[in-house]
Amino acid sequence: MKHINILIAASIALLVSASCNEPYDPIGPNRPSPVLLLSQLNFGFEAAGGECSATISTNAEEVTVDRTPDWVSATINEDNTGVTFVAAPNTTDKVRTGVVTLTCASGDNMASQYVKFAQGRKGEKFLYVPFAGKTLPNEMTCDDETLPHLATGNGYVSITAEGDPGYLYSTKLLLDNEKAFSATVDVKMNGGEGGAKLYRVNGDQLGDIEIYFGDNASRDTGGIWGKQGETWCAMDDGTIGGLAGKVGSGAIPGNQTEEVFKIPAADDRDDWWRLSITHEARSCDYIVGIYTLKTFLGETSPYLCHYARKFEALANCSNQKGSFSLWGRNFETQFKNLMISYQE
Repeated sequence: MKHINILIAASIALLVSASCNEPYDPIGPNRPSPVLLLSQLNFGFEAAGGECSATISTNAEEVTVDRTPDWVSATINEDNTGVTFVAAPNTTDKVRTGVVTLTCASGDNMASQYVKFAQGRKGEKFLYVPFAGKTLPNEMTCDDETLPHLATGNGYVSITAEGDPGYLYSTKLLLDNEKAFSATVDVKMNGGEGGAKLYRVNGDQLGDIEIYFGDNASRDTGGIWGKQGETWCAMDDGTIGGLAGKVGSGAIPGNQTEEVFKIPAADDRDDWWRLSITHEARSCDYIVGIYTLKTFLGETSPYLCHYARKFEALANCSNQKGSFSLWGRNFETQFKNLMISYQE
């Protein structure tokens, strides 16, 4: 019996020794969860296109490019520590956006990252401020830096104001009133009212146009307020979505430039809205639109238009330059993805 016990002990020792010397090769769900991190997830290109890169952190053996728009190429380096993106020139008259999807796998588990791109219109310069970091961007400035009303983080910038007139956060870029530009910014309402102001530099900061809006989710209605020069436009609660939710009902005052739709249920759209302002060259007219958004596979697109109007030229329109400002008033408003395509 003693001899048999010695043999069993020796066999166990051999098995333990063999298992320790063999490489660990887990399969299926036993593999550790994959990790895929990039140093930057938002990039902007001027119309001419260009090249940019990001570093990759991963525990996977390989990272692959799963999806790209037709105007962006992506190349991962041999050791999976970086990726290079190349954007082709934009030959269209619209700002374009797209998403590149990177993936990696570990056993049965996969991880993905969506890298977002935006590019200015043909022949124009482009300012893209995604507010993706934890610090305020250098491209913008506060109207009063002593007020604790501005914060950033979690992929957006937040403006909090107590009542009217509100609080401004302006681009350092000055837009020429004689030249074309288009601007969009995504806005999320947290009980406040937010939007944009366009300012001329003419001694005191004189407002050409002020737009802000709010959403009353409990009634599926909202309000648009606009001020052109010193004249308030006749827009009040219920104007978003048209009369009784009808398409193009004529409930919107002024020149309606798109069909206007009733606000869809919250489950059918993103929490964020998009404010769009377009200004054509040698004109003081502004076309304003407000859209709900829908995100699919990391790409966010306009879903439905809920307000559209052309603001006619001001009598005192001049060729002086002015700034584009984000405006929050009455509690908190959050902003992200500010894009301005403009002629120099």
